[in-house]
Amino acid sequence: MEADIVVPVPDSGLAPALGYAEESGIPLDMGLVRNHYVGRTFIEPQQSIRHFGVKIKLNAVPGLLAGKRVVVIDDSIVRGTTSRKIVSMIREAGAREVHMRITSAPINFPCFYGIDTPNRGELIASSHTLEEIRRYLKADSLAYLSIGAMEEEVRCSQTFLEGESRTPGHYCKACFDGNYPIPFTQEERVQHGLFDRQGPSAPSPGETPEGRFDDPLLRSR
Repeated sequence: MEADIVVPVPDSGLAPALGYAEESGIPLDMGLVRNHYVGRTFIEPQQSIRHFGVKIKLNAVPGLLAGKRVVVIDDSIVRGTTSRKIVSMIREAGAREVHMRITSAPINFPCFYGIDTPNRGELIASSHTLEEIRRYLKADSLAYLSIGAMEEEVRCSQTFLEGESRTPGHYCKACFDGNYPIPFTQEERVQHGLFDRQGPSAPSPGETPEGRFDDPLLRSR
């Protein structure tokens, strides 16, 4: 599988897109332009507001995307509605193919520690397989970073910046694996929908048996 251009979803997708472009040899260009006066769309309470927010937050650049096979790099997928709109926007700009690459593991559980995420029933990865999510997004392919690869990248970054790395136990991964550092009562687990892990089991979407990110766009080169 080949592609013509790597496009970050600004701004959080820019840094990983730079690394992806360097590793894959596929050129990077800013095929999506962001309006910086619009905030995060996934925290808006109504779908109609989120949909409108995406339309005024991002604009595709047809001159860069028309006729191209595009790799789109984003930081996460929450409900999936924003990513679906981005894929549609890029196709409307003339892209031949759209391949989504997500630089986190699937978000299967809500966060209760200050991150404004929806309840579990609204998290698309909690109840859909990788292929089901891809079809919903209408992307040609979809891959996530594995939890193991996320931990490795964080450790490498911390070692580079501070000269030491933390063990995996020092990081909260509750929104990815459901292992919350503060125990819930049975009543709380039922209330928050945590009693039934319907989401992908190990290995998670995008994860190889070795626990590493497996991307056919990179593997084929």
